[in-house]
Amino acid sequence: MRLAMAFCVLLTQPAGAADDALWETSGQKLRIARGRLVSLVDKSRNVELVAGPTDRLRSVFRVILNNGFAKAQEVDASAMELRASERKDGELRLAFESKDLRVVMGVGSEGSDLTWRMDATPLNPALAVAEVQFPVLHLRAPLGREGAGDRVVFPRNEGLLIHDPLAAVPAQSWRRRVHNYPADMVAQFVGYFCGRSGCLLWTDDTAGHVKGFGFDRRPGEPGLPLLIQHRMPLEPGKTWRMPYRARISFFAGNWQAGAEIYRAWAAQQFWCKTPLRNRRDVPPLLHAPCLVIHSELRRERFDTLPDILAAYAKRFNAPVIYRPVGWEKHGAWIGGDYFPPFPNEEAFRQLVAALRERGIHVACFLSGRFWTRRAERASPATNEALKRFIEEQDGNRFAEWGPNGRPWTRKFEQREMIRLCAGTPLGRNFLFDASQRLLDLGVTAVHEDQDLGPEPSGYTCYNPAHGHPIPCGSWAAQTMLDCLTRIKLAGQARTPDFILTKEEDTELMNMVLMGYQTRYFVRLKGDWAGRAAEIVPVTQYLYHEYLPTIYGFAGPHWQEVARSMVMGQIPSLPFWGKAVALVEQLPASTVALLEDYYAAMKCYAKPFLLYGRMTTVPPMNVPTVRRRVEGRSLEGRVIGLELDDPLVVTSSWRDEAGNLGVFGVNLTTAAVSVRGIVPQAADNLVGLSQYVGADTVGVRQAPPGSAFVWTLPPRRLCGLVFQRGR
Repeated sequence: MRLAMAFCVLLTQPAGAADDALWETSGQKLRIARGRLVSLVDKSRNVELVAGPTDRLRSVFRVILNNGFAKAQEVDASAMELRASERKDGELRLAFESKDLRVVMGVGSEGSDLTWRMDATPLNPALAVAEVQFPVLHLRAPLGREGAGDRVVFPRNEGLLIHDPLAAVPAQSWRRRVHNYPADMVAQFVGYFCGRSGCLLWTDDTAGHVKGFGFDRRPGEPGLPLLIQHRMPLEPGKTWRMPYRARISFFAGNWQAGAEIYRAWAAQQFWCKTPLRNRRDVPPLLHAPCLVIHSELRRERFDTLPDILAAYAKRFNAPVIYRPVGWEKHGAWIGGDYFPPFPNEEAFRQLVAALRERGIHVACFLSGRFWTRRAERASPATNEALKRFIEEQDGNRFAEWGPNGRPWTRKFEQREMIRLCAGTPLGRNFLFDASQRLLDLGVTAVHEDQDLGPEPSGYTCYNPAHGHPIPCGSWAAQTMLDCLTRIKLAGQARTPDFILTKEEDTELMNMVLMGYQTRYFVRLKGDWAGRAAEIVPVTQYLYHEYLPTIYGFAGPHWQEVARSMVMGQIPSLPFWGKAVALVEQLPASTVALLEDYYAAMKCYAKPFLLYGRMTTVPPMNVPTVRRRVEGRSLEGRVIGLELDDPLVVTSSWRDEAGNLGVFGVNLTTAAVSVRGIVPQAADNLVGLSQYVGADTVGVRQAPPGSAFVWTLPPRRLCGLVFQRGR
């Protein structure tokens, strides 16, 4: 640890003393009293982050002990005796003890981060550590002068930004939002910030241990408690030793500043080993890049579909991937009993062969390890067949079980499902076997849909007959990684065009996957209690330069296509519930944007929009309109959020050489001019090139810090490239 700048004042006093300890460095200061974190100061900004009064603050940790599968007790630090407080090996160590539990926690510093670790030992051999909440940061709320500027950021799916987390919530209500890693979190952090202060709470785990990140405010509490929930296998009488560290980093201003802290660490990990531009395991189809089209297979004419798709490839001068929705035996997203595919094996094989002859690749989606037990839209005969399939395969025995001794059941989109346990032979082999059958049919792209990681809720399986640690642990993520690696190697051995993708990114799988599905064209996602959270490109900010985003089925409405391509996503056109339209029938604005995109990628844009590292957009006076942005939750409920909505959607990227590319689409019907400031460069001059589509519309030298004007015609992909000075 880099502790040259650190000093520590310890108040080592008898148990029950008012102050447990103080830890202070040149940039941080914290105080723990009576088992509570009562002060956390960002000295560089002179900001106290902890709420008061002291006696209403949460304990710095809480440990849940189980007896078998049932909760036996919850133990808070504030209810335990402080037995020791000492400095050892460059950290502050505090030892707490109660009748049934001993906890040793450590606080230290590394660079500008505070680091935290813990050992928790049950003193009753019948009890097991089941969950640890640590550290718990009981932060001020509002954090800024008024709550309207407060934000919480989660790296969940694309990225979620919660506006004013305490807004419109009665003081006596319970407000909780915890997301699970690696189940539905791409990365392992949560950030709470405003314009002038904030903190990032994160872990440096490299093995996929199960944990939750978020906030949890109880009725009548002050502030906003930020916390990590660590989850582990149940091992009665054994010490749980935290196999990674928790960290606190200070930042302010915007979510990108917090993500930058995590990105600097993540870039050193195995999942960022090779940038996409250098990845030879990713086939040329994705480096091109391609165009993805999907339609309802049951509405297609198999004799005309190859020509229709080939016309798209010709029009946009790009290879095409076709995704047939409903290829499955019983219909779209009905998992488990897949084969033979619709309408029968021979007809499907012939269609795939005809498409391959025209240069069209076929991608089939598998519903992860979910098996459908019953679908509301299905006929009685189909539901009977699904039930029979599970019985014949003994699916219930190999499914994930809850602590009640029965399979977990998930109800989603009018389907009732079980999920195969990855710790069983059937769970480990099913996806591999299904992918091999698809390859036998000529399919070259396999997508693992719906499987976002160890689920449900981070707890995997309670069935002792499966032979894995119960209920969760890093074994689940490792098993998933092994499964995908096996599928990838087998696919590549059969065809150099093989593509393996997954719904939503999981950072541990970055170097195994060739891409991931996401939806950057969507503006909002449903928050708890019907509220909306804004989607922001956190995943792109962290990992765009390592693997592409694909299958974002935007449009064919031009606004959705515009948002997807500006956010660095490979374009995908859906024809939901119908056959593919002729390319001549696409909306003119959609055609213009796609032509701009593929021409620009061949000219200048690929180092940025496909291979670039996302950055914060340089300061520009992009016009906005205050309005209610609306969307729909997965349940179909209308959700909305008041936003200052930009009239030009923009993004910014660095290429390998350090040049900066800024991209935008004007969403209005008339030209828009924005003014900005030329960013700083290594030398005193930079070149500035302006593009509309692939056409250069201006080239000049521009001193860093000088003003520029960018005029964007409506509904066209426009770009600015700032070359580094030499």
